Amino acid sequence: MRGDGAGQPVRGAYVPLEFYGERAEVSALMVEIRRDTYMTEPGGPAGPGLRGLASALTTLIDRVSNSVSPSGA
Repeated sequence: MRGDGAGQPVRGAYVPLEFYGERAEVSALMVEIRRDTYMTEPGGPAGPGLRGLASALTTLIDRVSNSVSPSGA
């Protein structure tokens, strides 16, 4: 179920728990990733790109969290 416009959350989007229901300006973070960058298609096992993807997502979430939290200001 997609939102009606840009910036609208999509079912399954990640909302940092410290902001869930606490900060009106934070609604969701959604990242779309091409599956063929980390797994064998169609629907096969994880491939060599999985570690790099996990690392990049961890960095992204850390940076976003730090940029909006009082401790990151």
